[in-house]
Amino acid sequence: MKDKIAIFFWGEISIHACNLAKQLHKEGFEIALFLYTPKYAYKNIYSRTLLSELKSSKINVIELKCTKLEEQFIKLNRITIFLKIPWLNLLTNIFLPKKTTNFFKSDNYKYIISVTHFSLFWLYKTEAASLKKTLYYSLEIHQTTDPGTTKNSWHYAIINKEAKLLSFVKALIIQDKLRAQELLKNTSGKNDIDVIYLPVSIHGETIKNKSNYLYEMFNLQKEKKIILYFGAEYKERKLEELIESFSQVKNPELILVIHGAGELKQIDKPVNVRVSNVLVEYDRIHEIISSATIGIALYDISWPNTRLTAFSSEKIARYLQTGVPFIAFKNESYDNLKNEFNCCELIEDMNELENALITMMNDYETYRNNCFLAYNKYYNIANSIKPLINYLHS
Repeated sequence: MKDKIAIFFWGEISIHACNLAKQLHKEGFEIALFLYTPKYAYKNIYSRTLLSELKSSKINVIELKCTKLEEQFIKLNRITIFLKIPWLNLLTNIFLPKKTTNFFKSDNYKYIISVTHFSLFWLYKTEAASLKKTLYYSLEIHQTTDPGTTKNSWHYAIINKEAKLLSFVKALIIQDKLRAQELLKNTSGKNDIDVIYLPVSIHGETIKNKSNYLYEMFNLQKEKKIILYFGAEYKERKLEELIESFSQVKNPELILVIHGAGELKQIDKPVNVRVSNVLVEYDRIHEIISSATIGIALYDISWPNTRLTAFSSEKIARYLQTGVPFIAFKNESYDNLKNEFNCCELIEDMNELENALITMMNDYETYRNNCFLAYNKYYNIANSIKPLINYLHS
């Protein structure tokens, strides 16, 4: 008889929750995915694709839904000056726990996996006793000292509630030791909590064939080498500084391509820079990535959640799967990856960008092969999930 695992996910379905459910199902567990997505959430093409894939599989997807009136109540009453209702109840939907009890009882499952802090609070409000068999899967590490966090904010409230609930869960699933230390050091979580390391991982073997996707999109000659920034275009990703720095790169064969969701400000772009915001199907993202020579992964290093991203970024996983060595800001997280697998170059500021590119191009095949080695150990979910599988069987 198969062990039954319940997965709780609050919000717009993510690749992390999707991959987790699919891989556990593949490993022989009977999975029930409890999913609640607010009607007002932005549903992009990727999320719709992921949800469609889950529903077409043998995974039992239980979508919890609320009425339009209930959703409007949550949406319109975020400011609680005149309401004696805690922030967290409003954010997670005060009607949701009662509806969930119609479909969920913890006794039916060997373990429960709660993905992200909102899901943990939802589960707690539904059946507090279920936390004793819950594995909390942390995807983001937040602290009260994070930028923009004030004592009156919902962010502050959820951080404090997460800290308290960590005292009751059975185990923590998190990407690596550094992120675990940051999450637990200022919380009321018990010191002896079981910790299971699961880097952000994706499905599939290494992809060694290069595609022509970006070459065809921008009509580039084959001798050009594409330096790719792939991902959201946030201010914190320093894209304008990246473009300015790349304008100083002397090698005419190197072309910077910025491919992401969002739009850069109307700034003058050098002749060696291209920008695209074209959305593609989720299962074709690897075609974009594999047409690049070198990747860019410059995350904000001023706070732990974005600094410690070597093992918590889908972008890193995709670069390594396709043999695309990358450039990142130097910190303890990326040092660990580079010291084990020399698959990247680390810089401290943008002035070092060109030298990093030269270093990688001078020994490119070695960097590329190291990418595949790193992917197989840490980022291929068929391998990286094994510690979690062993724990669930215990």
